[in-house]
Amino acid sequence: MSDMISLPVPERLSALLPENRRHMLHGHEEISISHSSKLYNVAQGSSPSRTSDFLDATIAALEDEMEYISCIQDGLVEITTSGVLSNDAFQTEMGPVLNRLRKTSHTIDVMKRQRSSIEANLNDVKRKSITGPLDSGLVEKTRTHVTVRTDADATVTRGKGAPAWVRKHIHNQRVTRMGVTRYYNLATEYERGSSFCHVLGLFIPETSITVAYLVPKTMDQAEVSRIFGVQYDVLLSDPRNGSWKCVVLDESKNEDFVYKRESGQTIRVKVGSLYHFTFRPMIKEHRLMIIQDLNDRVLSFLSESRPQCRYLYFRFLLSYLKAKRLELSDVTAKAEAQRFWPLSGEYLNKSALKTFARYVSGHELPDQFSYGQDN
Repeated sequence: MSDMISLPVPERLSALLPENRRHMLHGHEEISISHSSKLYNVAQGSSPSRTSDFLDATIAALEDEMEYISCIQDGLVEITTSGVLSNDAFQTEMGPVLNRLRKTSHTIDVMKRQRSSIEANLNDVKRKSITGPLDSGLVEKTRTHVTVRTDADATVTRGKGAPAWVRKHIHNQRVTRMGVTRYYNLATEYERGSSFCHVLGLFIPETSITVAYLVPKTMDQAEVSRIFGVQYDVLLSDPRNGSWKCVVLDESKNEDFVYKRESGQTIRVKVGSLYHFTFRPMIKEHRLMIIQDLNDRVLSFLSESRPQCRYLYFRFLLSYLKAKRLELSDVTAKAEAQRFWPLSGEYLNKSALKTFARYVSGHELPDQFSYGQDN
């Protein structure tokens, strides 16, 4: 368990810290050893409630890790303020500390919110194992279980395909397709065997088109509720959360292919500079196009209906956060240099958006990204 708690302070920095700060860090290291011993004892016990006790001990260890990391953070601030550490060195050393602090905080939050699910998972692991003491591998299993739920990269990039339980129990693709078709008035313009693509602005074979979700359909329900103030299934079934696009575009897995509303009814395609794919919108025409050529194209619609502004904005935000995490300054600089439109209708929750951005990218959301929003 010690690897789960300790964040060693490099000797060069430890020597710079005040003596009282070094004593505080040493105290946390001793507490870490105590937590490891307690976890081992709980794992070896025979009490029916040992899984619950194990989780209690794990959470307590993580909470002490938070205090330990915060102690390091305070120490770095102290020696920087006193002039012992340069600002450049401070930024370099503080990066991994803040990253660890953020991940640990999020892990604790998830473990507390989803405790019953995690406990059931661990009990299932025990049932499938030989009966007896909890093996030390449960520590790693607990970490793996929580990591799957808190991985920041997955939060940004997931959304191309829903897991089976989502498709079966929550989302009905056929109903969504029908709802989107009616909303955009495509039924009256329907051509046999074809559907209209809003991106390309033409009818293409029905088998080559899909509903594009602006808000990923694999975001968990808690995230959706906090950010949009609606239930997961309500948002997915909202036809304003979808539009039609060529399925080959979807298969390209181009995460920087987004829609952006600029003014009034005008919605443009925005494409990142990293991706260049070709496709044939209509096989009989053998027309080749490069996705990059779609950049700044105005989407075509057959009626006055448009995607919901807040869904468009969130899709744009996901791409921005991915670029920020990948340090694509040429992409993020353009986004940060402009003022975004105020969101009409029901607003996104500002505080939830900022928290979401902090966890998925490790960066604060610039003020202009939440301009015009409430909370």
